[in-house]
Amino acid sequence: MTAEEAYTETSATDRSEPVPGSAETGTPVWALLLAGIAAMVLIYIVTVFLPKIAAAVDRLLGRENKETPPPKEEEYRVCDIYEGEKDLDDDKME
Repeated sequence: MTAEEAYTETSATDRSEPVPGSAETGTPVWALLLAGIAAMVLIYIVTVFLPKIAAAVDRLLGRENKETPPPKEEEYRVCDIYEGEKDLDDDKME
């Protein structure tokens, strides 16, 4: 066997499975691309409108809108980190 014969034997491929988008499967490549684009558009639409869909489902099921109460004034206060521990009684006296 010569080198040329060995090359032709190994380069020949056995296609037991059809390649997607070929004439063997019957599905053209443009149809596969169109299906992929349509799937991506559908996923985008669902993710954009998901909060609105969830709110509509909550209204249909009769769930109430639970608002979070505003924080207490003692809990919501800006303190200087360089002052160290501050006694709360001193603030009331000033």
